[in-house]
Amino acid sequence: MKAMEEVREKVRKAIKEGVSLREIEEMVLQEAMMEEREAYLEVEEDEKNGTYFRYLGTGDGVLRLRVPRTRKGGFRPKIS
Repeated sequence: MKAMEEVREKVRKAIKEGVSLREIEEMVLQEAMMEEREAYLEVEEDEKNGTYFRYLGTGDGVLRLRVPRTRKGGFRPKIS
């Protein structure tokens, strides 16, 4: 739940700053994938290994996402 509160706070701040819905979508998906990798690493013997870029087409346009990866390559976020 702590992660969800952090995301909510980031969304609130972004809205106040006039950030577009597309950018907010990118932010939320990015946070979700990073949290998903953290959960994966809690149960698997693996290590973080940076990110790579992927593009996701939506009704609001194309999102540019940094997809997290692991050293052994076993992690696949549900979004990608």
